[in-house]
Amino acid sequence: MVINHFIISAYFTFFTTLFLAFFVLSRNSSRKLYQLFFLYTLSIAVWSFAVSRFVPDLDPAAALYWGKMLHVGAIFIPVFFLHFVFVFLDIEKSERPKLLTVYFLAAVFQVLNWFNPWLISGTSYRDLYCYPTPGTTYLFFFIFFVACVVFGLLKLVQAYLTAKGNVRNQLIYLILGSIIGYTGGLDNFAITIDWRIFPLFPYGAYGIALYVFIMAYAILRHRLLDIELVIKRTFVYSALILTISATYAGLVIYASQLLQNILGNISPFLMAVIASIIIIFGLRPLERWFTTLTDRWFFKKPYNLADLRRRYSHGLAKLVTLDKLVRKMTIGIFGPMRLSSACGLIYNHGNKSFEVKAVFGKAKGLQGAAFPEDQALFKKLKSGEILVYEEIKRWLESQPYSYEGSQIAEMMNKLNASAIVPAVSKGKNREVLGILALGEKMSGDVFTTEDLRFFSDLSGQATIAIENSLLQEKNIEMDRDAALGRMAHGIVHDLKNPLTSIQTAGQILGYEIAEVEKGNKTTIEIEKLKKIGQMVPEMTQKMARLTNSLLKFIKPAAERLEEADISTIIEDAIAFCSMQFQRKDIKYVTQFADLPKIYLDVDGIWRVFMNLINNAVRFMPQGGAITITTALDDRKSNIKISVSDTGQGIAPEILPHIFDRGYTTGGGTGEGLAFVREMIESYHKGKISADSETGRGTTFTILLPLTTKL
Repeated sequence: MVINHFIISAYFTFFTTLFLAFFVLSRNSSRKLYQLFFLYTLSIAVWSFAVSRFVPDLDPAAALYWGKMLHVGAIFIPVFFLHFVFVFLDIEKSERPKLLTVYFLAAVFQVLNWFNPWLISGTSYRDLYCYPTPGTTYLFFFIFFVACVVFGLLKLVQAYLTAKGNVRNQLIYLILGSIIGYTGGLDNFAITIDWRIFPLFPYGAYGIALYVFIMAYAILRHRLLDIELVIKRTFVYSALILTISATYAGLVIYASQLLQNILGNISPFLMAVIASIIIIFGLRPLERWFTTLTDRWFFKKPYNLADLRRRYSHGLAKLVTLDKLVRKMTIGIFGPMRLSSACGLIYNHGNKSFEVKAVFGKAKGLQGAAFPEDQALFKKLKSGEILVYEEIKRWLESQPYSYEGSQIAEMMNKLNASAIVPAVSKGKNREVLGILALGEKMSGDVFTTEDLRFFSDLSGQATIAIENSLLQEKNIEMDRDAALGRMAHGIVHDLKNPLTSIQTAGQILGYEIAEVEKGNKTTIEIEKLKKIGQMVPEMTQKMARLTNSLLKFIKPAAERLEEADISTIIEDAIAFCSMQFQRKDIKYVTQFADLPKIYLDVDGIWRVFMNLINNAVRFMPQGGAITITTALDDRKSNIKISVSDTGQGIAPEILPHIFDRGYTTGGGTGEGLAFVREMIESYHKGKISADSETGRGTTFTILLPLTTKL
């Protein structure tokens, strides 16, 4: 008996392509890519089924009908293939004019196929088969078919040359499978003119079935079309189905026996009806209960990547410290994707290493670990490519002696990583800023292509977020340096007063001593010399306090705060200015309420009142009075301090600018009041304002929150 491989291969192709078509559609029937792949493989199935009808003894009428059905599939095969390629490569919009042209030509060929003999004119009979006879337009159809297929393959090859990672693997299998399938299918064009080219004839159609197996392998190993086949899930559901079936078999048998005992002998038909009712009303609820239980305990609800992408983008948009940012990035993936572990690393320029800043799950033992930057994994990540552990393993299988590959695999094992997502800076000097090392999914599912695309988006967003955070830290450091500079400038400004006082005291002492030496004075006013003697150490102490405040400023803001009594600080400032009050005939009045202690930078607030008092003294050259009061404000949430003088006052056009840095009306540096506002508002979250009337004096009002603690 002669084995008719021409017919057998057609059957084989039909069943394999039909199964592949419906399997892919069942994964996600709403997605366009899946719909097109279904139509493409279904067209092959229609074509192959029609080919299987062409046995040698087929009558002419039936042969003509199946010839037309054959070409229904054959005309659409290249069209759906090309459309599928465009959608797969995400170039459908740019290639729309070509698609419209291809669909129009396909419609024309379908009209020629069904309504006149120009495409196929009859049937030719051979020893092992019969086949449609080509008509006058068949050559144009052949050119159309080949052009579509070749153009689609060229697009796939172009994409392959620039692709990376798993997408590159997907493309190579898609290209290889398509070439094998179409090469085998060419036999069907050759036999229309009775060209029997071995081995295409009679084994060519087996190549199309081989294409199906290649696609299946790509789906299983490389997540082609984002399809996941998880054996564990299939096994559990199969076990459940067997359990349900066994349960119902037992129930039906038990029910039959029970009914026979109650009703006696009844007809088999009636028993079948009763069993059917039991199954109809009982099977579905029990099946739903089993399915719900399985999904709850074995397979958790899948995450929504669109929602995850939205929430992740929103979370990274906020400027936070680098450590908080890494933790936010890591927990943002670990939780929603239900991973076994997740680990976030940041590059430390100081010690040239990647430091673990956030860990969850199995990776908790890595907290605080650091890995040198010269590791093969970190060098590999400079390309920005997402690494998947399964791909590294396959790389090692093909190159078992690769030192780089084994080092990368070893490092990924240390990090418990199934996937590595790098954040790489742009520009010439590409630098890995941070890394997310992601463990496997708790469900056992692989990372899909859609997951990897999300990771790719995440990589770009994480890079921007890390760069912004680093820039923020750099700006804070620069601001601190600038503030330190202003602090030093302000202290130089404040040192002028005690230096002037010491200089004055020295001049007075020198004059008195000279008078004694000349004999012009035989007695010295004891009290006057005592006061002069007291002034020198007081001014020296003031200078020491000012310089110490500069050293204290280097500490973090929170460390400079301490609980203090605002009235005591003001009294201390007044005491340091007492010599000026006596020399310029200035009186002072204090009205202090009984207030709670609050958190203050004591030296900073002391300098605030030193500046305000010195300013008041400067604007009262003929003497006057300074009044300082403290109280709670009306809302009982702030301490209110007023510093008033009876001096010359400030002109209305000048008043709005007195706190501006560098602004002065002469006799000052423009730093004193600028420092006062910065210390009150920036460092103590308070408020300061000034009210003045020319010729009558000025009042500064300060509000300090009772809860001030940085």
